[in-house]
Amino acid sequence: MNVYEESHKLAQAIKESDEYKQYIELQKKLDENPELAQKVKAIMEKQLEFQTKIMMEGNQNVDPNNIALPPELMKEITSLMMTEPLAGQYMQAQVRYSLMLGDVYKIIGEVAGIGNLL
Repeated sequence: MNVYEESHKLAQAIKESDEYKQYIELQKKLDENPELAQKVKAIMEKQLEFQTKIMMEGNQNVDPNNIALPPELMKEITSLMMTEPLAGQYMQAQVRYSLMLGDVYKIIGEVAGIGNLL
């Protein structure tokens, strides 16, 4: 078994996954509305900044997917998702795609002996 060939098969399987296809399709639709795309990007940047801050404060074992966001940011996300269905669909698709990739990284990490680092 050639690891390189198998990694290309994995990459192709990811590209053919429903999670990837939905994410890319919604990303293209979102890009057609630059104003909405900017709103989504701004919210996602705030979320990433918050998660990064929490992780940098000392607890390296914090799972960024399980960090409770501040109420004002949750309100902003919820409001955008309710008023702009495309934004909500896109954000949900991104989460599903990220979770799938996280699972793949975790599987590879366990085999490589770095499972605790991922």
